[in-house]
Amino acid sequence: MNARRGYVTFKADGKDYALRFGANQMAAAEDALGLPFGQIIDKLNDPTGKTVRFSDLRALFAVAAGMKPEEAGDLMDAVGITKASELLGDTIRAAFPDAVEGDAGNGKRQKRT
Repeated sequence: MNARRGYVTFKADGKDYALRFGANQMAAAEDALGLPFGQIIDKLNDPTGKTVRFSDLRALFAVAAGMKPEEAGDLMDAVGITKASELLGDTIRAAFPDAVEGDAGNGKRQKRT
């Protein structure tokens, strides 16, 4: 992950790329898939894999990369579908860095005076 919050960087065909799901990208993903972002995440986490279409993956990759869907599809082919899916998962996790498994609470406890 890049030092800039929420970015996941990778190389393909000798070029550097970055994916990100900030507020604008999440809204664009909702528009592209017609679902709230939380439902998009649920769809991606379906253990059967039967609810995710390749067009969904390509649309999400395009939004996260800031490119046209056809360009995103070519980039996904360049890195491989499995790696592209992993990169999307990493990018979603990077968008919510405080939501780490096993991390509970809302910060350090304040000392009473």
